[in-house]
Amino acid sequence: MRDLDFSKLLALYGKAKIYLHAMKYEHFGMSIVEAMAAGLVPIVHRSGGPWEDILKAQQGKHGFSYLTADEAAWLIEDLIENEHTRKEIVSRNMEHVHMFSSESYQKKILSIIENYRSLGGSKVRIDLSYDFAEAPKLCNFSASL
Repeated sequence: MRDLDFSKLLALYGKAKIYLHAMKYEHFGMSIVEAMAAGLVPIVHRSGGPWEDILKAQQGKHGFSYLTADEAAWLIEDLIENEHTRKEIVSRNMEHVHMFSSESYQKKILSIIENYRSLGGSKVRIDLSYDFAEAPKLCNFSASL
């Protein structure tokens, strides 16, 4: 689904427990982080950013990965049957998704800038006037287990 109104998206997420992301070799995948923040357990293809950057290449900690459609189907079935496992992952993800928020991003950028300046870097002018408060907010809703 493309360009779905955020309130409609949240309503759909509220009816789901699992988020299957079928895109291979994606760079990042913000929709995965949004789904995690809404309390869904992500199942992503074992390639690219979703697996490496979001799930940290750790099967079962923040979600699951698959290589084949059969493997994805098995993971979905297993999660449906194991509510306790799903709830544990959702609980871990409520903290994990904050690392992808605009506030976290701003802190990381400012830390990099300060580190650069502390090492004597002064030839680069950096404009920090961007209003991060205007950036889309993540994790501004919570999931019910």
